[in-house]
Amino acid sequence: MMERGKIKPYWTGYEGLKISHLGFADDLLIFMNGNARSLLNFKKFLNTYQEASGQVVNLSKCSIICGRAPPARHAKIKDILGMKLASLPIKYLGVNLHKGNVWNLGM
Repeated sequence: MMERGKIKPYWTGYEGLKISHLGFADDLLIFMNGNARSLLNFKKFLNTYQEASGQVVNLSKCSIICGRAPPARHAKIKDILGMKLASLPIKYLGVNLHKGNVWNLGM
């Protein structure tokens, strides 16, 4: 779906670097542009995956972290995907994820 332009990846702003997803075992981080078409296509992708695999995505375990969009946009994204909103910092696979750069690693 990324290759066909159905879902726009997240542009980091760093030398044209675009990120679409990071995965480990049954955990997955997905980075998207957040426009309505990308969100609806992603929702369609999840539904297609569930139908094809017989597996069910547990939306109650899924979270959305929005960037600098206004709160009304956050609510719309939440409504489209049916997932709860979260904010940084969070812990993912035992690692603290936060916004910004790590300048001092305590070394």
